[in-house]
Amino acid sequence: VSFIKNAVWTVWSGMLSLAVGALLYLVISGILVSIDFLFDVEISEFIIPAALSFVIVTPMLFISYSEKEDVSAISKVVELITNWVITPALLVYTLILLAYIVKIVVTWSLPCGGVALMCLIWGLVSLYVAAIQPVLSKHPFSWFVKIYGYVAVPFVALLWVAILRRVLDYGITPDRYFLILSGIIMTVFIAISLFSRKDGYFKTAFVALVLLLIGLVAPGVNYNASTIHSQTHRIKVAARELGLLREDGTLIIPQKNSSDSTYLKGTKQIYESLKQLEKDDAVLAGFGVEQITSFRVLSDAEEDTVFLNADRIGTKISTEGFEYVSLEKGLDINLDGDRQYTVVGQERLYLDDFFAAQLAKIGLTDITDLSELKDHQEEFLVYDGKDYRLYFDHITITRDKDGKMIADEYSFLCTAILFR
Repeated sequence: VSFIKNAVWTVWSGMLSLAVGALLYLVISGILVSIDFLFDVEISEFIIPAALSFVIVTPMLFISYSEKEDVSAISKVVELITNWVITPALLVYTLILLAYIVKIVVTWSLPCGGVALMCLIWGLVSLYVAAIQPVLSKHPFSWFVKIYGYVAVPFVALLWVAILRRVLDYGITPDRYFLILSGIIMTVFIAISLFSRKDGYFKTAFVALVLLLIGLVAPGVNYNASTIHSQTHRIKVAARELGLLREDGTLIIPQKNSSDSTYLKGTKQIYESLKQLEKDDAVLAGFGVEQITSFRVLSDAEEDTVFLNADRIGTKISTEGFEYVSLEKGLDINLDGDRQYTVVGQERLYLDDFFAAQLAKIGLTDITDLSELKDHQEEFLVYDGKDYRLYFDHITITRDKDGKMIADEYSFLCTAILFR
């Protein structure tokens, strides 16, 4: 029994130590990524945070926990994480965001879109640190908890500037809708912390519950209705300015290429909003849209070539002879049965026939070793259908139960489609 208890405690100590080490690594990495994102500093090495977390901190904690059994270990771990991982990280994050605010004030520029989420995360972590203080035995950073309501004021302002910038530029989407609700909740909590302090957590929780119900089910103002209204408005405004909106409310398919920056910006706005509404058939039907990619207009500089995304960034492909192009990963290719796909909504693509056709194109009928494809990768990753051409980022080749080389139905990624 004693051996089993010691073994269980050793495993438990290892799990706790590893969890703290992993959290420390994520926190440090998150701080470094934030610095990279906000200040355009190239940070690509995370060896030092990994070494600190897993080579130094994790073993030290494991030795400390495993020396003797302590039933209060969990509460001590929570206190350790809160006081010496989360709260110091919150202080560092506070300085980073304050420095960023100084930067945008000095340069008189608008905040980048991602900063809204960063401010929201700061608010949530602050809420946790403040709420858990009464149950901690030690409070080394209690001074910060007392003043964080005042510190949060510029962050709330930064949050709303970032949110408004994204909404005004790109309209409301489900993600931005709930970001707005979260911003309201954060603002309410900070206001209560500054002016009332009484029942702050209860009032904040009540506001959050009401806003969540409104966002999910309230007619006309829930996240779906708000997204449709906002994106529909963006489409109509842009289409009307470009003369692409008929009197009956349907859209006129734009010209394929243009050198007019205003025209390109407007058609891009239409295309982006249609993408947000692509699952709502009724809205698309109201605009008379059958194929969203018809509204993707290339600049004259892109007329002959476009760039692939994903792992083939920088690879040029010719668009000559095609009407429009989609660079959305996996767009219009859906698994629709046993090793069978539906392409662009109509044509069936049988994976075994596809694989045989690709082999035949490079003069092979079968392969026994992947080295046979070494000199034909680019050609193998391009497939010509009836009215389209597929460009694949990668295709995973495996063996079936009989040892034959086949294409894995779940492990290939189409990165571009050209439509004739």
